[in-house]
Amino acid sequence: MRRSDSGMRRLWGLLATALLITIVVGAAEAAGAPYGGVLIRLWLVALGGLAVWALASAAVGGWTYADPPRRRFFRPRPNLQQVPDLVSLEHAIEFSRATAFDFHYRLRPRLMTLAQERFAAQGLDPRTRLAACKALVGNEAWEILRPDVQPPPRRGERGIPLNTLRRVVERLDAI
Repeated sequence: MRRSDSGMRRLWGLLATALLITIVVGAAEAAGAPYGGVLIRLWLVALGGLAVWALASAAVGGWTYADPPRRRFFRPRPNLQQVPDLVSLEHAIEFSRATAFDFHYRLRPRLMTLAQERFAAQGLDPRTRLAACKALVGNEAWEILRPDVQPPPRRGERGIPLNTLRRVVERLDAI
C-alpha cells in the first residue's frame, strides 16, 4: 500500500468522524437540547481536536523509519520478557514449598541434575560413591539428593521450607 492511500484513508476517517459529530450536535440543537451554547462550544472543541489530530498524523506519517528524528525518539524498547526456564524454575520452587509431591516431582529432579553435574566435576558418581557424595554435601542436603528417595506417601504433605532449600542450594553451590 502506498503512503498516499494510507493518508487518504486516514483523512476520510477523520472527515467521517467530524460529519458524525456535526450530525449529532445538529440533531440535538434541532430537538431543543438544553445548554445549546455549551453544546456548540464542545462541537467546536471536538472539530479542533480532530484537526490537530489530522495535522499531527500527517506530519508523523510523512517520516520513514530510517529518518534520524524518528529513530531518536521512537527507539524500540528492550525485550523485557522473562526467560522461560527461569519462570519455570520459579514456579517449581513455589509449588515445592506447598506440597511434598510437587517438591519430589518438580524441583527435586532439577536439584538432582545440578548435584550430579557438581559431583561429576569432582569425579564422583552418587550411585557408586555414596559416602563421598554425602560427605561433600552434608547430611541435610544428602537426605534430599540421595538417589533412592521414595515419593512422599501423601501428596498433600507440606513441601520443603525455604530455609532448607536455601541451605541445600548453598551446599551445592559450594562444591
